[in-house]
Amino acid sequence: MLFPPMLGTHPGTVQLSLPTVLFQASDTELNAALNGALIQLARLENVSLIRSGIPEIQSMNAEVLSLIQSHAEPAAFLIQSHATFQMSWNQVVLVAMM
Repeated sequence: MLFPPMLGTHPGTVQLSLPTVLFQASDTELNAALNGALIQLARLENVSLIRSGIPEIQSMNAEVLSLIQSHAEPAAFLIQSHATFQMSWNQVVLVAMM
């Protein structure tokens, strides 16, 4: 019985491997520390940008919500009148078929 390959064991996948020589281990740790510091810095910068935009997004949401509500009542009336028309039309067709 053949089983599917285990994750990460077939070609085309990212395969974890240990450094082949000793100096690569220290370089790998140094890169991880530097990249982690850069990512942390970018996250802190983005927090202030995101927080400054929240009130603007909320006001846009309020405008969109009021627009939707202003269109909801006429749409409900049109849907109801169309449903009434469709029911009466179905009765006409049914009588004509008999």
